[in-house]
Amino acid sequence: MKLKNRGKRTLAFLFIAALLNLYSNVSLAAPLKDASPNPAGELAAMGQVRVDGVLMVSGATILSGSSIRTEEKSGAIISLGQLGRMELSPGASLRLDFDRAGFMGQLETGRLRVSLPPQARASIHTRDGLVIAHDEESAALFTVEVTDGMTRVAAQAGRVELRSSEDTQQITADHEALAGVNIKDTTSLINQPQNSQRAGGGKLTGLVIAISSALAAVALIVTLHKSGPSTDLICEGVVIELSPTDDPGVRCHR
Repeated sequence: MKLKNRGKRTLAFLFIAALLNLYSNVSLAAPLKDASPNPAGELAAMGQVRVDGVLMVSGATILSGSSIRTEEKSGAIISLGQLGRMELSPGASLRLDFDRAGFMGQLETGRLRVSLPPQARASIHTRDGLVIAHDEESAALFTVEVTDGMTRVAAQAGRVELRSSEDTQQITADHEALAGVNIKDTTSLINQPQNSQRAGGGKLTGLVIAISSALAAVALIVTLHKSGPSTDLICEGVVIELSPTDDPGVRCHR
């Protein structure tokens, strides 16, 4: 009887040991889960905003690899938590990729305003160049705009870098830089207000001259009126004095 009990106990022990061994092997074979999954963004929509072609509303989740497009008279704000925030203007199109270190965007059209905290990384590609922002100590606030065949980058805070096929430009706060095929045309556009001011100055000068001439004519008329009617008669270049008794209806005769 004792032998039978010992045998049952041994079998039970071996069975438990086998189960424990099997469980440990399965646990080791299973992949380890990342304790910090990739971040996700949150959308705040003003008007019609499409994500991957689907019309979205505020509160929608933005995943890495999403394409965001705003319709006319619409805008969007994408919050990425510790990575920062970006604002899309009406008529903008952006492809967005991100991970825990930062984000990368491909801006096709429109204007993008980026708010970047310290240590975060951001790179924005356009058809004209690459905008890079990264500072370990300072935050950055900058705008990237694609329009009229060029890319305009303006920094409101911090420092960003614009790389193009021609050169690399460092942009600090309250400064901007351009890249693209239409930069020369932009120079004339920038000077246009000055030209307009010059043209306006010419028009103003002409107006002053015209007013002065009119005032002079009025003064002459007033002077002639005060002096009374002329008592002289001019006939073929010869001045003839008329006496008070002469007929005022006298005319020159040839």
